[in-house]
Parts: sequence; structure tokens; C-alpha cells
Amino acid sequence: MRRKSNTLIALLTAATIPLIAVAPASAISPNLSSFTFDCAEHIYDDFGIPIYGNSITVDFVNCGTGGYVFDSGNTGNASTTAGYLASTPARTMDMTTITGPLEMQLYAGTSAANGLHPDEYFANLQVYEPFDMPNPDGVQLAKSSQKLSTRPLVATYGTEEEITIGDEIAIGDIVGCEMKPGPHVYAVQPFSVSTAGDYTFRVTGVTPGSAYLNRLNFAGSELDDPMVALYSSFDPANPAQGIVGCNDDLNDQTLGGHDYGQNDYNLSAQGDAIEGHFSYFSASLVPGNYSMVFTTWTSLSASEWRSNAPRGGKVDFDVWGPSSGLVLADEPLATTGGVDPSFALWSSLMLVGVGVVIARNRRRERV
Repeated sequence: MRRKSNTLIALLTAATIPLIAVAPASAISPNLSSFTFDCAEHIYDDFGIPIYGNSITVDFVNCGTGGYVFDSGNTGNASTTAGYLASTPARTMDMTTITGPLEMQLYAGTSAANGLHPDEYFANLQVYEPFDMPNPDGVQLAKSSQKLSTRPLVATYGTEEEITIGDEIAIGDIVGCEMKPGPHVYAVQPFSVSTAGDYTFRVTGVTPGSAYLNRLNFAGSELDDPMVALYSSFDPANPAQGIVGCNDDLNDQTLGGHDYGQNDYNLSAQGDAIEGHFSYFSASLVPGNYSMVFTTWTSLSASEWRSNAPRGGKVDFDVWGPSSGLVLADEPLATTGGVDPSFALWSSLMLVGVGVVIARNRRRERV
């Protein structure tokens, strides 16, 4: 898990959205139907990619002549122009069509751009089938996005010593909410709650797209690992005050008996490819005004964001809860928000209403 920070205020608006009808999933967002495996770059490592939809294609480039791949589990879930992949015989590195999960092992050719010797094993490609996520409790109340600002920072989170050490630090006294010390760009989404109950806040996508979803072909950005914090009142100069909870990694959680750390690839009923480093948490709220604050787990200054991220860097999200119980706002609201005291809501970040168990002793990463 990671933590929230204080920084420059980017109050970019999301339209006020009432109840939204949830339709069956259609086109998957983003499009992850094809990948390119570059043998000059992807060497001596294991790579995970997801298979969303009926099939994906993997093209191999700079692999030389005589290189080959095979399906180590003999699943029959992949084929080339020469036929389906099997454990034997190995197939040459033609474009491969994959229809299901498998583990593909790759061996070098005689003139591979990576300079390996012929028949030398150099990479492993694991293809995962995404988990079909159940909808959170309640109804979908909002689906919107927030764009991270690049205006000058107004504050930096953490002491000079903590920044030098670089280890993640807690925000306030909320157990399990940590992030890297230093400057952070961020955005604020105010909202109001009219009906007491359990609400779920979920990141459904990021722009630029997450390299965790496409490790082969996308360099990624700090938004690969977004973080969302919920505040009863938010002061960018004092981000430890008013915080009532946060989350930066879905893959730290077990929801409804499913351990989301087993597979970082997930598919919502609305067609969103939700990666395990996206945020997901629930809170039991009473009527009042609140703020969602979007930032990155890693430290990131405004100048770094401007130079490294394309314009339009944003976080997509949705909110679930009691019917007509929550409305997004486009202006800051008076501070009246609170949590239901009948729940030990943020003790050890036990998330209410969805049976969440947070694994705090480790961060899961996919290579």
C-alpha cells in the first residue's frame, strides 16, 4: 500500500453525475489485443501480459534466424503459421496467436540482435487470463476522471531526512496508508454524500496507459501506480490532517474471497482493464462533504511531471454505493464530511462492506 501526499492543488472538475446505469461490458479499455516482443530488449527476464477478449497476437522482432518458442505446458492455446505451439517440436518465432493462458519460453536465433548464442534460453512470457471482477456493492453513482495538475507545488510531504532515506512513510495515524516522501502532483475531486452507507472508490484507468498492463510496448509513467485518499477536509499544506483512508494497490487486497495479488489483470463488468496497482477501497460515510485526492505513490515534482508525462495525464475512476447517495461536485465544498463511528473504519485499513483483508507486510510487483 502507499500513501498520499500534499502538493500543488489541481482542482480540475468532473461533472456532477447522478446515478449511472451499468451496461454489460463491450469494448475493452484500453485495447490490449496485440504486443511486440523485441528480442534486442526483452532478454533475461520474465514478462507477464494479459489476454483480454478472445485472443491476442504477439509479434517477434530482432530475434535472428533459427530462434524458436514453445508452450512449456503444451496447452494448445497458441499457434503460429506453422501450427500450434507445443512443448515439442519448437516453432520458429513467427507471429503467434494466443487464445488462452500459457507459459511461453523463448530461445535465441543465430543472428539475434541481443548477441546471444544460438539455442540459448533468454526469456519467458507468461500470458494471464484476467479475473472477471464482480461489481462493488450498491449501484454505480459516478464514472469520471481527474487530470493531474502541473502548477508549482505548495508543500512537500516528509522531512528532509525522510526524503533522503526514501522509504515510504505514513500519512497521519492511518495504519496502512503510506507513500514516498517528497513532492507530488495531484488532483482533487470534491463530492457530497446525502445517504449514509458504504461507498466504494475504484480507479478504472490511467492516461498515459499503464505499463503494468503493457510491459512489452509501453515505457509507462508514475501514474502506473496511482494513489487515492479520502478526506473529510483537505489542506495541501497539511495532508496528514482530515484523512480518513486511502489505497494505492488493489493487489494488496482480498475481496469476496478472491486474492487480487494472485493475478494483477482484472476486467470489470463495464469493460475496464483494471490492473493490480490501481486503487480500490471502501468507506462507510455519513452525509456531508468530502474530497478524493488523486496522486502518485512515488514522489513526483511538477517539473518532472511536465517533462516526463504527456499532456492530459489523468486518472479514471468510478464510485459505487446507495442509490442517489453521492454526487460529484465541480467546486470545493464546505467541510462537513465524516465517517460512521459505528465502524472501526480505518483501523488497519479494514475496508467496510466488501470483506477486504489488506496484506500489509509486502508490496506485490509484477515483472
